[in-house]
Amino acid sequence: MFKIYISPSRISSHQIQYNEAILITYTVSCIIYTFCCINLRGHLMVLNQEYIVARRVLELANKLVTNRNQHIRMLHVTTDQADALNFFADYPNSSISNLKDFHHIKHQSAQAITQKLSEKGLVELTENPNDRRAKLVSLTDEGHIMRMHLKENGSHTGEQILNGFSNEEKAQFLALLERSVDNLNRGNK
Repeated sequence: MFKIYISPSRISSHQIQYNEAILITYTVSCIIYTFCCINLRGHLMVLNQEYIVARRVLELANKLVTNRNQHIRMLHVTTDQADALNFFADYPNSSISNLKDFHHIKHQSAQAITQKLSEKGLVELTENPNDRRAKLVSLTDEGHIMRMHLKENGSHTGEQILNGFSNEEKAQFLALLERSVDNLNRGNK
């Protein structure tokens, strides 16, 4: 909070008016800044709807990540391990190289993640008959159980997000999300 401390014996009424004007100007500036932003040339620019949408989507993403991280910690896996487990469940008998390409990570990282999953008994590695250097990865029974827990958490979070939506609104929301992701993917190419 902005405060002005003034000794009453040393100030004139003219100075009080000046300080009140400064305080009012500061307050108005803060209010305007809340609803607007300054562009690089110093011109006032009203925040557009696209910016507000982007900020709200970011807020939603942050809440989703927080929720997910809390749940995953209880399952004693990392987010990278959970993502890899989901990948190998969705694409059975994929290679570590497939995981690397899908998640855009380094091969060493994909190997380390897969090795940890194997040590936890969640996946098993088998030799690829087409390429002896590569290993095929599949979920164990424990891995399928873990995947079920991950899906349950995702479903619970989805229910929270869609609470109060009609079936039509749910379908619209999903279609708009998919379109938004497609737009971003096209923009990144």
